[in-house]
Amino acid sequence: MYWDAEREELQTLKTSWLVDVFEQPMHSKHHYNQAQKHILEFCPQLSEYLNKYQLVLTGDFPTWKYNKKLIAQV
Repeated sequence: MYWDAEREELQTLKTSWLVDVFEQPMHSKHHYNQAQKHILEFCPQLSEYLNKYQLVLTGDFPTWKYNKKLIAQV
């Protein structure tokens, strides 16, 4: 049986931070853009981090599709 301690830790919430909780419909590129702006305004440290590093986004198909469109606009 294979066991990887590092991978197991990454699968826990101990390595995640909850930035904010707010209700937002996620049905269009506009909604995703609003949510991203809200998070970056609420957490300026994340904005500083993004200036230096890439951020991997995960999610279902609409998440991938709308984030790709937002990146393409830039």
